[in-house]
Amino acid sequence: MPRFELFVAARYLRAKRKQAVISVITVISILGVTAGVMALVVALASNNGFRSTLRGNLAGATAQLTVTTSAKPDRDVVAGSSIRYTIAATNTGTVALHDVSVTDPMPGLSKLSCSPRPPATVAVGATVRCTATAVVTPADVAAPTGGPGTAA
Repeated sequence: MPRFELFVAARYLRAKRKQAVISVITVISILGVTAGVMALVVALASNNGFRSTLRGNLAGATAQLTVTTSAKPDRDVVAGSSIRYTIAATNTGTVALHDVSVTDPMPGLSKLSCSPRPPATVAVGATVRCTATAVVTPADVAAPTGGPGTAA
């Protein structure tokens, strides 16, 4: 610290007898500023700690659903054949999913039979399996539709 600042600091900290009140006020002021700075440092440190904890908790939660479909038989199908469709929706995220339901707009598909029944809560790694059947029409043989598979 330069000499002038030390001189001023020493002058106010070591007052003469007549100016003892100035010395007390100076010490109280220094303690007040020190306490204020300490409070700000503690508040900022705790805020940063809460922020990183909150970010970790929110960013770590990922909702993801993987949908797969299959059809049996998958070849040599003729008009009038019955096809059994299976739709599997697996929770591949890091949190449980609530109110999961599976639908398919394919024309001619029977009502989906799902386990567990929708709206379902699907735990991490669990799967909702649905099955339905459809009868192949001559129009399906001429222009295939591609099969089932939407989840909401």
